[in-house]
Amino acid sequence: MKFSGKEMKRDDDNRTLYIGLDESNHGRWPEIIVSVSSLNKTDVNVSKIDRRERMNEEEITRFFNNQRRNWAYTKAERGQLTKGKNPLVEAAPYLVDKLLSTKREYASVDSIDLLFDGELKFGDSDELVYRIRRMKRARRIIAMSYECYPKSTKGAYNYPRILVTADSLAHLLFRKHSFIEKIGADSRMIKLKR
Repeated sequence: MKFSGKEMKRDDDNRTLYIGLDESNHGRWPEIIVSVSSLNKTDVNVSKIDRRERMNEEEITRFFNNQRRNWAYTKAERGQLTKGKNPLVEAAPYLVDKLLSTKREYASVDSIDLLFDGELKFGDSDELVYRIRRMKRARRIIAMSYECYPKSTKGAYNYPRILVTADSLAHLLFRKHSFIEKIGADSRMIKLKR
């Protein structure tokens, strides 16, 4: 019996979009919330690092030269985020929607793996998956959290490259206006809806 590609789909044909989310978390406004996406599984491989390793402007620019990667962000002003709610969870559906609508390569993803810097509260993951699934963007959506990226040296720990990139990008977008202009960040910013 012969099968055509339409009748039988191999597991390795599934396309997963990986999205890392982090915020500037400086305790000042605006809060910069960043999403970094990639179709490259190697970007989510966890590697052992000894200290906080931020990427510089050139490294970030090179990272996004790959067509299989993208990013979006939002600037939340005071009062735009719900008090007591995780800002990453609140902004994620808008950022995911922006990412999926701006890259043709992302139109055919079967699943989305969301990686968060920091812990998710009980119920956050379910709410987030429900909100993104309502957009009918992917059949499978998973939310995973990693221990917070350390502020200083604390010994070796495991962390994925996509979250290092999100942290570095949030930091630069918060601190360096010249970098915002250099990379055309205004076209990648979304507004939060309330």
